[in-house]
Amino acid sequence: MSFIGVGVDPPTPSWGTMIAGGVQSIQSYPHLLIAPAVAIGATLLALNVVGDALRDLFDPALRAARRG
Repeated sequence: MSFIGVGVDPPTPSWGTMIAGGVQSIQSYPHLLIAPAVAIGATLLALNVVGDALRDLFDPALRAARRG
């Protein structure tokens, strides 16, 4: 999001800049790319699970369909 002015300031590391740096040195140091990529993947998976749980909890149409 830094490219539209919403992200962190340049000296502060972000997952995107860490991945971009890791791509340049993937042959020598693959963990520099893998670690932030796994962190992004785990965060997205967790947000999906939380979102699905909230939908299941608060969607009355979905509840009515399950009851029969």
